[in-house]
Amino acid sequence: MHALPLPARRRRISPALAIPFALTLACTGSLAATTALPTFHLTDLGTLGGATSQSYDLNKSGNVTGSSLRADGSTGAFVASHGAMTDIGTLGGTKTIGRDIDTAGRVVGSSNVAGDTAQHAFLWAGGTMTDLGTFGGVFSIATSIADDGLIVGHATDVAGATHAFAWRNATMTDLGMLPGTTNSESFDSNTSGTIVGTSTDGFAFRCTQFASGTAPVEVAGLGGSFCVLHGINDAGDILGYGTLPDNVTQHAFVIHAGHLTDLGSLGGTAWAWNINRHGLVVGYSGLAGNAVQHAFIASTARGMTDLNALLDPVSGAGWTVTSAWGITNNGRISGTATLGGVAHAVLLAPLP
Repeated sequence: MHALPLPARRRRISPALAIPFALTLACTGSLAATTALPTFHLTDLGTLGGATSQSYDLNKSGNVTGSSLRADGSTGAFVASHGAMTDIGTLGGTKTIGRDIDTAGRVVGSSNVAGDTAQHAFLWAGGTMTDLGTFGGVFSIATSIADDGLIVGHATDVAGATHAFAWRNATMTDLGMLPGTTNSESFDSNTSGTIVGTSTDGFAFRCTQFASGTAPVEVAGLGGSFCVLHGINDAGDILGYGTLPDNVTQHAFVIHAGHLTDLGSLGGTAWAWNINRHGLVVGYSGLAGNAVQHAFIASTARGMTDLNALLDPVSGAGWTVTSAWGITNNGRISGTATLGGVAHAVLLAPLP
């Protein structure tokens, strides 16, 4: 079982708002939901020497982490800051991915070990990459790090089953799974220590809320048999994606104060990845027929908007933003875009 970092399709066993808002950065330092749509300036973050790169998350300073091909064909994790992309190293193997970065610049993700015989979660801090280990298996990934140091993710045991974990002070804690399931994954946490993810028996995926020391709790989704919670903000708003009762149509959704809002899609299958404190959601969706994938931004107030419709025509000329993974409280977005069919990590910044 492997994580779900790039789910172009739903797997049998996982391994893993058009917004009315005025740009109020000048007076509040945040992107608020009011009446006007912003335009986003696109910055190409480059690569580590290879042809392609992709970004995952970013911190409030706009520092981005992700992965890039190197000149030798291996894949490296990076931190992009102030126009420079830095390779943060490896646990010894040829593939490393940065999945999240906190305010202090600490990065978590996964890296192959020497010989590429296993993939382990890591914490990169102060220039040093630390192997977070597994539950005895050959796979783990850290998907989120909070500013207080709480890391969440999932790891396999000796039998190959995947368990959601919380990692703090060099200790990996098994968060368990829902009754009747055999695997679980966690993706995000908030300052209250609430952790979100999914539990599965290999066929149905059930939205799950975790917390250290307590039993996991199932959270109702959109009515289908596939449901994943992927983000939670400090207000307790939860975002996820899942199928409708037809078990074919997949939408993004937000749960606020116990009320679920279906955010829909851009015509195809939707995946929601991150939510900021204002309830603004980013992710990506197939267009009708799912032959083409575009990034979106969404809110409960106005549903979903294709981010490509909001690009500054100068900086965004020729680019197609295919995925959006992170959004800060002031509206900066980390994502991946293509130019001439070549994918690069990008940073989108709202223009005043």
